Amino acid sequence: MAERYSPAQALAVLGKSATIAYERMGMVVITSIAWYFATLASATAAGVTMWALPLAVVLVAPLSVAITYFGNLAVHREDAGLRELWRGYTKFWVRAVVLGAVNLAVVIILWIDIRAIMTAQATWMRMLAGVWIYLSLFAGLLFMYAYPVMVEQDTTPWKAIRRAVILILDNPAYTLTIGFLEAILLVAGVLPTVLLLSGSKAAGYLQIIGVAAYAGFNAVFRNLAAVRLLQRYDAARASDRERLQRQLEVEKMTESIPSTTGKVEIRWLGHACFLITAGDGTRILTDPFDDTVGYDLPTVPADIVTVSHAHFDHNNVAAVQGCPEVVNAPGDKSFGGVRIRGVQTCHDTKGGALRGRNTVFVIETDDITICHAGDLGHVPSDETARNIGRVDVLLIPVGGTYTLDAKGAQEAVRKLDPRIVIPMHYRTPDLKLTELDTAERFLAGLSRVERTPGPSYTVQASSLPRELTAVVMGYRKA
Repeated sequence: MAERYSPAQALAVLGKSATIAYERMGMVVITSIAWYFATLASATAAGVTMWALPLAVVLVAPLSVAITYFGNLAVHREDAGLRELWRGYTKFWVRAVVLGAVNLAVVIILWIDIRAIMTAQATWMRMLAGVWIYLSLFAGLLFMYAYPVMVEQDTTPWKAIRRAVILILDNPAYTLTIGFLEAILLVAGVLPTVLLLSGSKAAGYLQIIGVAAYAGFNAVFRNLAAVRLLQRYDAARASDRERLQRQLEVEKMTESIPSTTGKVEIRWLGHACFLITAGDGTRILTDPFDDTVGYDLPTVPADIVTVSHAHFDHNNVAAVQGCPEVVNAPGDKSFGGVRIRGVQTCHDTKGGALRGRNTVFVIETDDITICHAGDLGHVPSDETARNIGRVDVLLIPVGGTYTLDAKGAQEAVRKLDPRIVIPMHYRTPDLKLTELDTAERFLAGLSRVERTPGPSYTVQASSLPRELTAVVMGYRKA
């Protein structure tokens, strides 16, 4: 998940909304005029009798959601004409009335409570007025998001309200800024109606501002504000146009990737350190160690270095030649034809309480997926296995004590289901960490084992073994 959105990003949303509204100026004016006369009729009826409020909800709420639907289509760069406006009206009519009724009920309850508190004689009751005013502001923000969330995710009013609460609480600075900007637009849109009902001559001059500035533009603004937050949670939809644009971007990136042999070389340098050379020549070095562990770390240049955790036998980045990109945390990064995903796990079976966190890195290149498990200390959960995804080659610790032991590693292999498994982080004659076990117990539970005389092994997507194969690499001092 990305970082929380800031007030500056809220201001950027306003600017972007202005651009989108300008591109759809005709529909912006049409939707604004429709909203203006609908609210004027509703306000007039409500001024005559309070019993007209339900009628006002039935009239205004579906139109408001239809305009929200227009704003949603505009944000996603989809066709947004009168036909689409009518489609939004008919599609969300019932849900709009329900959400509008809930909105009205909340407003009435808060208004009655504030009036009662303000007219109370007790001082402590008057002090509650401030709390209720803040609740009113929160309710305003809540329904500001609820309408576009309901349309964006095509969900129920109740789910839209619940998700709107999460968006507000998780992004307070961004939401408050959006709310402040929304208040300015609200004044511009509602003030003409209020002045007209009160007989003010100034209403005639302000009606143009209200019609032009509020409903259509505000629909775009509220939708874009909500969609930006939903994108942070990967919960926003993608239009056909957006999917096509992303596909074209991927194709453009693919064209810029250098030619590749399709073969990936995996060279074991000792312990949990491998030099992976992609088909295009990109060199990825995993978990470089300090030579106090007993192995000699050769002076190899690398383009990318992955570090699963900050222990001395896995994070000797200073010994790597060149100016490599260092990846040492969960996330998703791409480097030309190489994609690296970091999945957070633990260094022990106690949720990291004993030895901290560990990052499993999934390296994708040349249609091959290599998973470097780092110092994984527990069998991956079903959720972790899903996050890791497909694995062709698994580099997994098997020596126990600080990581998975033979039995745990075998269970992890069954869960991740690789085509090739390469054991690492086990005792050898060169390793000074004598408390680790050898790889033999792990290998005893596997039916197919290949041993290479040297420390190098080459894989290709078209020639991966059909059955699980363990590959044990020989170690050679630098």
